[in-house]
Amino acid sequence: MLTDLFHTAVDSAGPARALSAHWPDIDAPKVLALGKAAVPMARAAIARYGHRAQGICISPHGDAFEASGWRHIVAGHPLPDVESLHAGAAALKFVSELHGTEHLLVLISGGGSALMECPINAFAVHVAIQSALLDSGLPIDAINAVRVRLSAVKGGRLLAATRAQVTTLAISDVPGDALHWIASGPTVPWRHSESDVVAQQWLSQHWPDVKTHAPPQPDTPNEAIVIASPRLALDAAAARARTLGHTVSNLGAELSGDAIELGYAHAQLALQAHRRGERLVLMSGGETTVSPGPVRGRGGRNQTYLLALMAAIKETQGIAALAADTDGIDGTGPAAGAWFDERTFARASQLGLNAASALASWDAGGYFAALGQTVDTGPTGTNVNDFRAIAIGSSRD
Repeated sequence: MLTDLFHTAVDSAGPARALSAHWPDIDAPKVLALGKAAVPMARAAIARYGHRAQGICISPHGDAFEASGWRHIVAGHPLPDVESLHAGAAALKFVSELHGTEHLLVLISGGGSALMECPINAFAVHVAIQSALLDSGLPIDAINAVRVRLSAVKGGRLLAATRAQVTTLAISDVPGDALHWIASGPTVPWRHSESDVVAQQWLSQHWPDVKTHAPPQPDTPNEAIVIASPRLALDAAAARARTLGHTVSNLGAELSGDAIELGYAHAQLALQAHRRGERLVLMSGGETTVSPGPVRGRGGRNQTYLLALMAAIKETQGIAALAADTDGIDGTGPAAGAWFDERTFARASQLGLNAASALASWDAGGYFAALGQTVDTGPTGTNVNDFRAIAIGSSRD
C-alpha cells in the first residue's frame, strides 16, 4: 500500500499532466527547459506547440533527448561539472539574443542549481563550496542564498539578461513553493529574507576570501507559476489512501530539520497512535538535512530518516513505513529510498545489521540494500521533494 501511495504522489507531479492546464497562448515560444524534469517538460512543449517551440534543454546525465531546433546539454548533479559551465554560457547567450517582441518560456524543476552554472570564482573553488554546502546541514533557502551570490545565472540574472517577455512554469521541490528557490531562481527575482543573513555568515566563516555579488532586481516583464508541488503530491497520495479505506493524518508538506531527529520524532507519534489502537497513515513531505562526518556510506536523507524511525520503533508489531525522494535518487543513490515493516527488525538482527552503526557511518542506504528493502525507480522525470508515509495497524503491502 505504501509503495502505491509513493507512486501516486510521483505520478501526480508528472510534467505533461502538470503543464497541461498552464500553457501560455504563445505562437512560437523560445524555450529553456532546466532541471531533473527538463526532458519530459521539453517534450511536453513540443507536443503542445509543435516545431514552433525551439530552445535549450539542460538535464542530468543519463537523459536522452533530440529534437529539431533544440540543443540538449547533459550536465552534472548534485555537483556542477564542465558541462554545467557550457550550459550556463549557452543559456546566457540564448536569452540575451532574444528580442523584446519574443516570448521566453522557461520550464524549470529542481536540480537546476548544479546543472546550469556560471561561477564568478575559479571553478575548482566553486565546486568545493558547492560540495561543502551539500554537507553543511543548512536549509535549502540558505543554501540557495549562498549559490546566488556566487553565480552569474542564478537569483534572477537570466531574467535580467533578456529583453524578451518571460513566463516561468515550475515544478517545485522547495518548502513553501518559493519560486526564487527552485533551481536558485534564474528567471525569478530574488526575495531577500533571513536566509541572506545566514548565507553571509556561512560564507564569512568558511570562505571569507571568495568573490560574491548581490542578486539583481530586474524589471523585465515576467510571470512565474508553480504547476506542481510537494503539497499537491501529498494531497494526491492522501486521497488515494482514503479511497483504499485508510484514515490519513497529514503532518505537512514542508517539514525540514535534521533527518535523524525527525525520524525519532515521527517514531514517537507512531508509537503513541499504536498504543491508542489507531489504524491510520501518517504522511509528510518536505526536505530534511543531513550532516555527514568524515566516514560516509550510501543513501541520503530519506533512508537516514527511515532508519532512525525504525531504530526507535524496534520490534513493535503493526507499523510499516516508506521514505523516498520523488526524483528517484536519495542522496548518493542509487535508490529513491527504502521501506520497512514489522518483520524487518528481526531480519536485520539475523543478518548482523546494526542500525546505530549504520546511522553513525551515514550508511542507511547500505543497511537497507543489505535487506533488499530499497525503493528503486530510477530517475522519475519529476521532483517534488520527499515523500514519507507511516502505516499504523497495517503492513507495507
